[in-house]
Amino acid sequence: MALQLDNLVEYWGDKQLAPMLFVNAQQRIVWHNRWAKWLFQSSLGNKDLRQLPAGKELAAFAARVRKYRDSLLTRIAIDDLVLDVEGRMMGNGNSDLTVLKFHTPFLSRGAALELHKLMQDFALEAGDRVNNPLTTVLNCLNLILRDVRANRTDRLETYVELAIREAHVMKEFGDWVRRLSEEPPLRDGFNLLPVLTEVLDRRNCLHLLDAGEDIPPVQGCPDHARIVLGGLVNLMRQASEDQAFTVRVRPQGRTLVTVEINTQKSQVKDLRMLTEEFYGGLGLLAARYLLALMQAQLELEFMGDIGIRVTFIALPEVESQSPLPSSSA
Repeated sequence: MALQLDNLVEYWGDKQLAPMLFVNAQQRIVWHNRWAKWLFQSSLGNKDLRQLPAGKELAAFAARVRKYRDSLLTRIAIDDLVLDVEGRMMGNGNSDLTVLKFHTPFLSRGAALELHKLMQDFALEAGDRVNNPLTTVLNCLNLILRDVRANRTDRLETYVELAIREAHVMKEFGDWVRRLSEEPPLRDGFNLLPVLTEVLDRRNCLHLLDAGEDIPPVQGCPDHARIVLGGLVNLMRQASEDQAFTVRVRPQGRTLVTVEINTQKSQVKDLRMLTEEFYGGLGLLAARYLLALMQAQLELEFMGDIGIRVTFIALPEVESQSPLPSSSA
């Protein structure tokens, strides 16, 4: 059993982007990926399935899968999040492990719009990051072919070196995209103002900060926020004619906190066309993706002029630290 589980974990690892659990015949969780840990916000190692939110429903579903030894589908709600749960026996059905995978059944209109923006940024960034160096590589190969046919070799080394350099540019882009894909969703909290103060201070523009009172902690990761906000500040400074801009932080009710970065004199009409690079050169693609992991939202040109707004989710004033309720077998 242990060897079989080790082989399964080695095969699956964290490659699956959907939350995933392996459950044994005693309804114990013998393995989970990091997406499942994020979904349930709890340590899951060797925990009884019935101790989780919607645990009774999950345990009953797993029992049905085990009884009929067939692939089944059900729908549950976990903390008001509606999910489809796929259940099946591991491997060819001879294993005693039940696999549970959790899928989002649909996208809300807001989520679909944000996904569309992300894909727009990805298409724009990928087009530039791949097509430009690839064009250079193809041109070099055509020049090499031309010179070889003409028995001229004096420029071949130059063409090869240029093609190799541009190929490395494409490889680095692929490596950074892969790194982004490995970032898990984040629901921890941090204080936004110290992060933003550090970002502006390091760029010698702390005097541009206009922060309201009683800014609550927000959901996310301070390291990601530092990278994204630093890149967005650089982006706005590049967009402004005189490098003058303002950074305004305000709570929006009890649930949101906004950071607005604006300039009155812009020299561009589309911020996406600027080439200011951050997070390994991925620009707005990385910014929108990292913010999405924190359930924050990026909006460009939201005031009719050149402007940036990032909306974070404020943490509740009092967070419950009680463990997940357990259920009797």
